[in-house]
Amino acid sequence: MDIFPRVRGIILKPQIEWAKIKEEQITVDGLLKSYLLILAAIPSAAQFLGFWLIGASLPSGVHLRIGFGSSLARAVVSYVLSLASVFIAALVIEALAPNFSSRPN
Repeated sequence: MDIFPRVRGIILKPQIEWAKIKEEQITVDGLLKSYLLILAAIPSAAQFLGFWLIGASLPSGVHLRIGFGSSLARAVVSYVLSLASVFIAALVIEALAPNFSSRPN
């Protein structure tokens, strides 16, 4: 399963792509490895590069570049929190599923 054609299909032809997705049999482990771990890394990597190479402008007008270690630590924390937020959202969705005539799975 290639992630880029899947994302392109969801954006450009969502009805066709969701029909394909509905027919697939995928495990939670496979979903985590093929999508979540990759997609959560993209904004964290961009954040790391942005803070390390470009820096940030503070409201006081000061431009601040953050060091390599601090930028990396910030990106790792952002990555872990992204994964945790998806896990928490999944728990909430599973708990709410019976309220919408659906079964949690």
